Amino acid sequence: MTGEQLGGMHGTLEFLLRHGYVVLPALVFAEQVGLPFPATPFLLGAGALAGRGHLSFWFCLALSAISAVLADGLWYQLGRKKGISVLSFFAAFRWSRIRASGGRKASLPSRARVPCSLQNSFLG
Repeated sequence: MTGEQLGGMHGTLEFLLRHGYVVLPALVFAEQVGLPFPATPFLLGAGALAGRGHLSFWFCLALSAISAVLADGLWYQLGRKKGISVLSFFAAFRWSRIRASGGRKASLPSRARVPCSLQNSFLG
């Protein structure tokens, strides 16, 4: 690794040391809601800092778990109040992005798109 790459990691760890207990749950929540924020590198960094004794492992774990449960609760309430229309919106949004990017054509009938998208959420 070059010095520039190590400097970037050092800066990230310094940032995590200063603001970890606020940034970590916010990133986990954002990622669970579906926003494209990478929580995994920060979770790994927080684990490394917890292993060195700079952050509390149990507090980081609790904050991350609470954030993930809150985000899942938000999705549950959305699904409960709006029903299949929430999934249909995201399935249509996903298929329109695939078509716009020149990717594979959407050949599934509309009634099969929502169950396939729902299955994809749980399988990977």
